[in-house]
Formats: sequence, C-alpha cells, structure tokens
Amino acid sequence: MTTRNQLIAAWALAATLAAPAALAQGAANKGTMPAPGKYTCHFYSGYLQNVPGFTLAAGGKFSDHGGSGQYSWDAATSTIAFKGGAWNGQKVRADSKGGLRVLKENGSAGAVSCGKAK
Repeated sequence: MTTRNQLIAAWALAATLAAPAALAQGAANKGTMPAPGKYTCHFYSGYLQNVPGFTLAAGGKFSDHGGSGQYSWDAATSTIAFKGGAWNGQKVRADSKGGLRVLKENGSAGAVSCGKAK
C-alpha cells in the first residue's frame, strides 16, 4: 500500500469513528457564528491544495484577495452568505469543530474546507 493510500485509509477510519461525536457536537454548535478573523481554505485532490481564503470582520464585513464585501449569518442553517469580493455568491456552513465547509449550489457540502488561521 502506498503512503497516499495509507493516509486515505487512516483518514477514512478516523472520520468514521468520529462521526457520531461530530453529529452530537454539531447539534450543540448549531447557530454559533464563526469568530472574526482570517480563514484559510483547502481541498484534497491527490494532495492538499490551498484555496484563497477570507477575513471575517465585525459588522458583517469581510475581505479577500479580490477585494471586500458584506456577509450575512443565518443562525438557523449555520450558514454565511458572501456578497462582494472573490467570494461573491458563495455560501459556507459552520461545522461542529468551528471550521467552515463551502457549499455547492444545491446546498450540500462541497470539497473545500476553511479553518481559522493560526
């Protein structure tokens, strides 16, 4: 088994074992607005790839590599919708660990994840 396949298998096992706890924690975190600050984004396609992120600011404002704009928070769906900048028209949903998942047009989770920069 290649190192890549070993990593994928280990990640899949960890995700399977963590799923029940994540679902319970997700219910507890529903409606919690992500903290202001810089978020970095990435996806996995054979290897980890970075995607330009964004910075959330107070008052519903954000900035990214394409400029700035406004965001709105929907506590019922734990979703942020962006208007302006490079993220214009995109939506992200808060997950149980404080991260964000970029949503597809149909509202399901896409491949891109974002987390608070350290």
